[in-house]
Amino acid sequence: MATKTEMKQFNAIILFADLVSSSRMSDVLNPKDYLDVLKAFQDTGHEILAQLSNKLRRLEGIVRFCEGDIRGEEIQIVVGFDEFDNLLPDSVNKIRLIILSMIESALELSVNWFLSPVVNRPKHVELAAPSRIGIGLHFGKVYPFKVKQGKWQQVEWLISSKPKSLHLGSSINFGKRVESASRLSKGIGIAISQSFYTLCVEYGVPVVCGEKLESSPKGFEYPQPVFDLRQQYAMLTSPSLSGGLGKISLLHEALYHDPNRIQTYYSLAIESLIDVASFSKNREWFDQAVKYSQYPLGVLDNPEYFHWLMAIALYRRASTQSADAKRQDIETSILHYERASQKIAWAYLDLAAAYWTRSGLETIPLKKIEDLKHAQELLSGLIQKDPLLFHAYNVRALVSAELCKQLQIQGNNDGEKLLEHALVDISTARRLNSQPEYMYLGTEATIEKARSKLNNGNSTQARERVLNLTGAAEIELRKAIGENQRLRGIAEEKIPDYHFWRPGYTDPPYHPPRPISLTNAWARLREEN
Repeated sequence: MATKTEMKQFNAIILFADLVSSSRMSDVLNPKDYLDVLKAFQDTGHEILAQLSNKLRRLEGIVRFCEGDIRGEEIQIVVGFDEFDNLLPDSVNKIRLIILSMIESALELSVNWFLSPVVNRPKHVELAAPSRIGIGLHFGKVYPFKVKQGKWQQVEWLISSKPKSLHLGSSINFGKRVESASRLSKGIGIAISQSFYTLCVEYGVPVVCGEKLESSPKGFEYPQPVFDLRQQYAMLTSPSLSGGLGKISLLHEALYHDPNRIQTYYSLAIESLIDVASFSKNREWFDQAVKYSQYPLGVLDNPEYFHWLMAIALYRRASTQSADAKRQDIETSILHYERASQKIAWAYLDLAAAYWTRSGLETIPLKKIEDLKHAQELLSGLIQKDPLLFHAYNVRALVSAELCKQLQIQGNNDGEKLLEHALVDISTARRLNSQPEYMYLGTEATIEKARSKLNNGNSTQARERVLNLTGAAEIELRKAIGENQRLRGIAEEKIPDYHFWRPGYTDPPYHPPRPISLTNAWARLREEN
């Protein structure tokens, strides 16, 4: 038998899930009904494990094993990957996707059980309390071994839905303690350990901790705190909630029963609705997103996040509207962004962008300038509060370029100074986060176009630079989309959201735009050229 010193140690994220009050159910339900509940629970676990395995196969160079043990009323999933010292420098985004995949699995498991047609859907119709599951996420070290002919062999690569290996280490036991603490949750019942939260912070995966559920789990000499997962911004869409309006309608009915507990499900459903509407340009779906965003505003203790979702739905719906309706949507989105920004700092980014967009709808030049200056002030205030918020510099550079053009029309000669500041902003943004290079190149093209207007558009060299910059931006954009498709196994053309996550932070500084919105903007620059 291998000794502990001979064992190879792996980083691991451990997910435990358990059927809450299963002992009581076994007492009050007849055996057949109880077995039906257990089968539904296990089927849900197998479905989630299969989805997770498919995601992690694309990260096989880093992930060393993914194994699930699903039996009775318990689910255990362990995903192991290399020690950080053994990782390559370009592995950061892959580690981010491992963390994201585990969060997605926990959320999808929770959502699917909450909406289970066998167990919970009849209860939602009756406005009765649904059956719950507790979920825990923990990060630690494990020693994985599998038994073969009486010998232990180190696991090198394994994806399985059946328990084929033995995972050693206190992390496995503590992961179970984390799940037990989830019973104290006032939210959807997902608990995370301090080490898992620290891992999210280190890689910038946007999650928000709620109250401390347990600070001294029994049986551990040096325990770590366990927290309630209050909100997450890493998972922008849910496969379980993207298929239609039936499930969000059920969630709306459940709002009457316990609005604060299910708000995470509900917000995820609305974000999924907005995502589908954004890529299909379907105004009816935007209408539904706006309608469903309204309901929680009057019933939640802290509705700011839903004001933010309402503002996003209105802002994006504006692109599908006629001129008058478009202006009205932008105006209303500004009101909701302002309400959201009272507690959500990054909403100032969207608020500034809304003022910038409204300036383009104005017919009176002085009002255009007023909106642009207000957007600039909002961004400067945000940068003062958070000097490391890279995207605020990028948006401020775009606003400065547009303000330069409007001031020139009014005969103001401050444009050159604004463009110099805009280039400094882009340089600062690059130093803080070099990944969205496609955005910085596009912004530089916008600045160059504004500079050519200062010179009355007579510079052939300036026109060539605009063409070169937009061309380079499109090349970098295609690379980013290809990376996202390859690592996530998706066909949709989307900008990687993890390009906008910030190591050391768990708040999302920005939701990436649709690629077509960028390419259309660059096309307009070339046409004007």
